[in-house]
Amino acid sequence: MAAPWPVRWPNSEWDQMPAGYTLSDGNMPLTADGLPAPTIEVEVIGGRDDLLAVGASEDGKRTSDLSGLLRVYLSVAQGVGLDDITAKADAIKLALKRKTLISEDGNRLVTEDPRADDGVAAYEDGSRFCRMLSVPFTYLYRT
Repeated sequence: MAAPWPVRWPNSEWDQMPAGYTLSDGNMPLTADGLPAPTIEVEVIGGRDDLLAVGASEDGKRTSDLSGLLRVYLSVAQGVGLDDITAKADAIKLALKRKTLISEDGNRLVTEDPRADDGVAAYEDGSRFCRMLSVPFTYLYRT
């Protein structure tokens, strides 16, 4: 069974670091052999936050609408082929395509169709191939 891919959210440390992995000088995971480990980094980009013009509910709360984008960066070592990164990207796209991630107390977070882009990010040492997924979302929440 393959080791889990370490994941990093904004302003966080790496999660799911397998035993024996270390960090490079650039703070990227390395395998026990010192090779670049496959990784996932997530960026949350919030867009315009609008108050919907639907009036207040019975409890006096209004609904706000925040549109945004999840950017999911997958990287693997250069020269290892595209099979693993493609399979992982496809699994993430399927998991996030048109999903309701939050639906409670009048709050609702819904994703739209993810899009994949290749070669959008590079590392200075040239040791990694990157693929980026963009996942638009809408967050409706009560204020």
